[in-house]
Amino acid sequence: MKKPSQRFLILIVAVALAAVLFFWKKAGPRSTPLSVSVGESGRQSPSAKGSTFHELYRKPRKDGVFSAAASADPCAPLLGTLMELDFDALEFPPKIERLPSIPEGCQTAETGWLRQYREKCSKTFDRIDVPPSKEEWDKQMDACLAAVFFARAGATKKMIQVQGKKLSDISDLRILADLMASEFADAVNSNVEAPFSRVDEVAERMLELDPHLYGAAKVSLTVKTVLALSGLQNGKVADWDAVMRAADRARGLDPDDRDLDELELFSRSKGLDPKRIRDSAEELVRLHPESGMGEYYLSYTEWKDGNRQGAIDDLNTAIAKNSAETKYRETLTEISNPRNKTGEDAHYKFSFNFKFTSKDFLGR
Repeated sequence: MKKPSQRFLILIVAVALAAVLFFWKKAGPRSTPLSVSVGESGRQSPSAKGSTFHELYRKPRKDGVFSAAASADPCAPLLGTLMELDFDALEFPPKIERLPSIPEGCQTAETGWLRQYREKCSKTFDRIDVPPSKEEWDKQMDACLAAVFFARAGATKKMIQVQGKKLSDISDLRILADLMASEFADAVNSNVEAPFSRVDEVAERMLELDPHLYGAAKVSLTVKTVLALSGLQNGKVADWDAVMRAADRARGLDPDDRDLDELELFSRSKGLDPKRIRDSAEELVRLHPESGMGEYYLSYTEWKDGNRQGAIDDLNTAIAKNSAETKYRETLTEISNPRNKTGEDAHYKFSFNFKFTSKDFLGR
C-alpha cells in the first residue's frame, strides 16, 4: 500500500484537532430535554429537532456502568465512577468537591486518555480549587474536563467489549456518543482506514436511531470523505456516490452550515478531479463570495493544470476576501516556492481541513 504523503495527512491532523472541539466544548446548560426515550420496540423515539451531542455527552451513564466484577481491569472502578459523573455538576460554581483519583493498581495499567486524565486533572483529586469567576473556571478546568470526557469514552468502549455487545445491540444514544468519541480518538492515533470505518458505523447507527441527529450526519460525511480520499491516494476506487448521499443528508438537516460547502465540493468533484471541480468552485464564488473558498479551489485547478501564476492570482483574491483563513496564506507560501512543481502533486500543496464548530454540539 502506498504511504500517504505528509501533506495529505494534514487532512487527518485537521480531523484530529476538530475531534476534540467537536466532542468537547464548554457550554452553558440547555433547557431542551435529553431525547433518549426507548419505545416498545427498543428503538429510541427521535425528537422533532433531534438530539445534540451536547445533550448526549453531559448526562451520567448510570445504566451503563460496569463494575470491577465485570472486568479484571484494575481501572474498572475508576472508569465506572467516571461514567456516573454528571457534567452539569461541574458547571461554575461546581457542585462536587473533587474528582475521583486513580487507584494505585490502575496507575501502572493506565493508557491513552486515562493517562491524559491523570496529567490534566491531578490537581483536582484532593480538592477542586474554585476561582472567583466563571471565566477563570473555564480556563482552569477546560483541559481537565476534556480529559474526563475522553476517559469516559474509553470506559464506554471497554464496557461494550467486556459485555461482548455488537453495535446493533446498543440503542442508547449517550453510549453511542461516547463510543464514537473513543473510536474517533483511536482512528486519529492510528491514521489508517479501518478505525475511521468504525467511526462511520457508529454514526450510521446513531442516525438509524435518530435520523435528525445532525452531529452524527456531519461526522459520517466527514469520515466518508476521508475514507474516499484515502482510497484515492492508495489507488482504490472511491465510492463518491455514497459520499454525495451523505452530503445531501447533512445539508437537509442543516442547510446553513457553511462547513458543508467544502465537503460537498469534494463529493461533487469526486475527489477534486480538475475536470469536475471548476464548476463547483465557480458556484461557490457566486453563492459565497466573502469566504474566498471558491477562489481557493480555482487556484487548485490552475495549479493542477500547470498554471502557477494563475494559481497564485486566485489565492491572492481568496486572501483579499478572507484574510482570517490561515490555510490560504500557508498554501500561497507553498505554491510560490519555485522548487515546488505544478501538476500532479497538487494535493500535496493544498490543505483540506474540515472543521466542526460549536453549533455542531450546542444544537440549533
